[in-house]
Amino acid sequence: MNELGQNDSLRRKRFASLLGLAKKAGRVIAGTERVTDEIRSGGGSGRICLVLLASDASENSKKRIVNCCHFYHKTCLVCDLDTASMGNAIGKAGKTAAVGITDQGFAKAIAQLIPVPAQQGKE
Repeated sequence: MNELGQNDSLRRKRFASLLGLAKKAGRVIAGTERVTDEIRSGGGSGRICLVLLASDASENSKKRIVNCCHFYHKTCLVCDLDTASMGNAIGKAGKTAAVGITDQGFAKAIAQLIPVPAQQGKE
């Protein structure tokens, strides 16, 4: 494996580890429905700071999340984990297409590990 591949592999492991740590800290909302509901409601003290979409999320899920984030001025990034890997990172047995991070520190650390943002809700 070349150096670039090693760096990418380490970045993905760190990304998944941070996502798991955020879940253990109770700072993750998982699932398209729950994320959109939380964004729309404002969520009180559990406000979503960052929304992550799996790379292979369905077009319908992507559209719903991106539109909701854009309307409510939330940052939405497409990460390079697929739905199964994202679900695994947060300890879910099934697939997870969308994850909301409710802690600013975790959101900042995780966002730095995503190579290129696909959609920015804040302009």
